[in-house]
Amino acid sequence: MTAITSTSHLKRLGLAGSVFMAVALSACSTSTPNNIDQLRVTFDEQSQTYDLNWQASDPAQPVTIEVASSEAPDNFSTLADGWAENSYQWKVEDGEKRRYFKVVPEQGQAAESAARWLPLEGGRNFRDLGGYITEDGQQVRWGKLFRSGAMTELTDQDYKVLETFDIATVVDFRTLEERQNEPTRWQNANTEILSWEYHMDMGANGAFGQIFRQPDLSAAKVEGAMASMYPGLLETQKPHYQAMFERLVKSDDGLVFNCTAGKDRTGIAGALILTALGVDEQTVVKDFMLSDTYYQQHPMTFSAPHGEEEMDEKQKAMMAMFMRLPPEVLQPIMGVKESYIRAAFDSMEQQSGSVMAYIQQELNVDDQDLQKLRQNFLEQPQG
Repeated sequence: MTAITSTSHLKRLGLAGSVFMAVALSACSTSTPNNIDQLRVTFDEQSQTYDLNWQASDPAQPVTIEVASSEAPDNFSTLADGWAENSYQWKVEDGEKRRYFKVVPEQGQAAESAARWLPLEGGRNFRDLGGYITEDGQQVRWGKLFRSGAMTELTDQDYKVLETFDIATVVDFRTLEERQNEPTRWQNANTEILSWEYHMDMGANGAFGQIFRQPDLSAAKVEGAMASMYPGLLETQKPHYQAMFERLVKSDDGLVFNCTAGKDRTGIAGALILTALGVDEQTVVKDFMLSDTYYQQHPMTFSAPHGEEEMDEKQKAMMAMFMRLPPEVLQPIMGVKESYIRAAFDSMEQQSGSVMAYIQQELNVDDQDLQKLRQNFLEQPQG
């Protein structure tokens, strides 16, 4: 999860200061709306602290900061009243409970948000797609659509957190080999897990592995190789993406989609969902790039969770090859680059004319399906 950005000496106004400010604002004029925008919430695991930052059209006007739990997302209580800064920190005693926050001005548009990364002990790039604003002004519903990496390390406490979201479907894009290496032990028997048996040649002796044997290997070459892989991912995952959209159209129940790292196959899936919901391309790319932010804070390792003795020879060879690479060369594999998702966009545009047209033509999502999808997962922003 993202580490918090420290703020210097955040202090609440004393009673006298609050009264003075209220009188001063009233004397001047409080008729000017103070619209709150770009509310960003991050959570620091070690300190169990939430950090809120936002922009206000009239920063001189105080705001009220409210919080709600994942168990009662519509039942907000006040954390601070008459707050005169555009940032706020709050330390929680029970960090396993997810929190939603609202910054409310005296006059104007409020903003509501939550930390995208869930506070899970064993989560890998596990985050919420909620809160994004669509081009027509609607908002993706929080607590409904989640993207993740492998979930083999989720703890009993993590599953207690996930129970609050009523997740009905897990869409696992991994190969059979990946699922066997890091099995998902989902604890809710009523959740259906969709998975498929297919093959991806990512071994040391395959076409992708051969790139890493080049004597003049560089980070730029690795990035180029990763970007060139994305159009192929579209093809191998097409039936899986089709099945995912079928579920999204069918029901508004919670859904998690994942692969191993939660950034490539899952990254494309997230971009497709947000595009179908009407989120603009720039925001879609920013969500894709959050995997890079996450893995800078929590680097992936190539250690096998079940021990090296259970790895086959292909896995051992691939791991040994990666371990020999310099960190700067390995980085394009460990994170993401904008060139990766752009390569997928380019492929869809060449094939269908636009990403939305690709979703409709190749993933079998017609106009009626789009309307149902948006009914299921969009709402009017709270304010």
